[in-house]
Amino acid sequence: MENDGMQFDCVQQSIPYAGDAFDVRRDVYRTDDTDFSVEYLDTADAVTVLAFTTDGEVLVLEEWRYSVGRTDCGLPGGQLEPGDDGPADAARRELREETGYEAGSLESLGAFEPLNSLLTTRIYYFAAHDCQQTDEPDPDVDEQIRVDTRSLAALRDAVCDGAITDTRTAFAVLYASSFL
Repeated sequence: MENDGMQFDCVQQSIPYAGDAFDVRRDVYRTDDTDFSVEYLDTADAVTVLAFTTDGEVLVLEEWRYSVGRTDCGLPGGQLEPGDDGPADAARRELREETGYEAGSLESLGAFEPLNSLLTTRIYYFAAHDCQQTDEPDPDVDEQIRVDTRSLAALRDAVCDGAITDTRTAFAVLYASSFL
């Protein structure tokens, strides 16, 4: 959507915190008679992969999540990295690193902004079809991952029952349940 006259003038930008995963940005905007600041997280774009094996099962990850202090059920994915040749390349890389599987084909499911009032992130969603294991997983040093499979119907039920709470996973599962 274009500006359409609703945007205030930004008079100052700063980064009070710069980290490996995100930066905290503070922008100061001016209205006719006052200034106000807005803070948000500036993060890299990311991918999420709904990966179907040749048997039609979905690859899932049981992964420790530091931010919530528990193991969570989710889908392969991660941030785009400098060497990636676009989101599809990042999706293939993340699938291979986190599961050891390669996709036979990759289908774009679109790109969405999960919380654009606080995050700059755009998440690119993909369905990977005919995935076959070609190697062992090679997770990042901070990742503790177990790879498993579930049916799409079981994942949909887990989302609807509240057992899966990760937004990226819930969105991909519900979207795919409606359109694939």
